[in-house]
Amino acid sequence: DMDGLLLDTERLCLEAFVATRSAFGLSPSRETFLKVVGRRGEQASQIIRDSLDGTVSFETFDRGWDRRIDDLMANGASLKPGVLELLEALKAQATPMAVATSTGSKLAKQNLKNAGIFEYFQTIVGGDDVEKHKPDPEPYLTAARALGVDPSQCAAFEDSDPGTRAAVAAGMTTVQVPDLLEPSSEVAKLGHVIAADILAGAKRIGLI
Repeated sequence: DMDGLLLDTERLCLEAFVATRSAFGLSPSRETFLKVVGRRGEQASQIIRDSLDGTVSFETFDRGWDRRIDDLMANGASLKPGVLELLEALKAQATPMAVATSTGSKLAKQNLKNAGIFEYFQTIVGGDDVEKHKPDPEPYLTAARALGVDPSQCAAFEDSDPGTRAAVAAGMTTVQVPDLLEPSSEVAKLGHVIAADILAGAKRIGLI
């Protein structure tokens, strides 16, 4: 994953979401934002649309939200703890790496470049590169196929519940590093590793 796992972007997106709602005279509704973390497409759009109560169209709201996100991320998002250390360790081991994100591929690549870690990855699978989105396993299966690696031989790192479900369904050894939300009781029962940071998770599964 990328947002909330490699890059500390979820907090910026939440800040922009609350500011956009305020601009249209709406309550902060942080719970609405948290419902769409890790999701993409019409499902996420409908959750937001329902929260607008007809005050503003989804399209207008989304444009305003995107502008605020762009402003906040103009200087690049900071890396989450342990990310650079893990990437360096995996690079030294010649371990192939991919990103499977709900963010569109063009924006994902730009954000990774701005953060200085784009070159670590052999492939980027964006939300616009697949037909089905997390929690469906297609993004992770697509990434594994692009790397030429069997999914059962892959380790996947996620922060959100939908992404974790996708990785587990893909048959990958999965590590969840919670960001804005702790795992739900249902997801916590999936049998994957839950870690405080990405480096600790990698050590727990013997990746490094």
